[in-house]
Amino acid sequence: MKTQKTVMSKIAQISKEELSKEVSSKRVSLGTYNVNLNVQQDIAKKFDELEDELSELARSLREIDDKGAELRDARDNFDKVVREAKESQKAAQGEINETKKLKQRVESAAKELGVDAKAVKGYDLIDDYISDLQEEIKKVDSFIKQVK
Repeated sequence: MKTQKTVMSKIAQISKEELSKEVSSKRVSLGTYNVNLNVQQDIAKKFDELEDELSELARSLREIDDKGAELRDARDNFDKVVREAKESQKAAQGEINETKKLKQRVESAAKELGVDAKAVKGYDLIDDYISDLQEEIKKVDSFIKQVK
């Protein structure tokens, strides 16, 4: 009987040990499965976040490209306006030079006739127009420098 009890006790002990090992093994497997599942969920969440950032960067790049195109167009238009302004400056300077020559001719003709040049209609405005044109020429240069 004692032998039978000892045998049964040993069987029970072996069964408990095996059961404990089996349960521990299952816990580890189940724990690993949970950890793997959590890690996979973290990875999937991170991929979603990365995709969102990629989309945002792509949107930003499109916006930069659009604004860059607008800026290039504006720069081209600005350069065109500057060229036209420079041409206008040259034309205005040419007009100033011609007006100064006209003023000298008026003064010479008035002197030959023995009259005061100021008596010629519009003569007194010549210097005002020349001065105004010279001021505008300077303003154009100043504005161009400010914008560049």
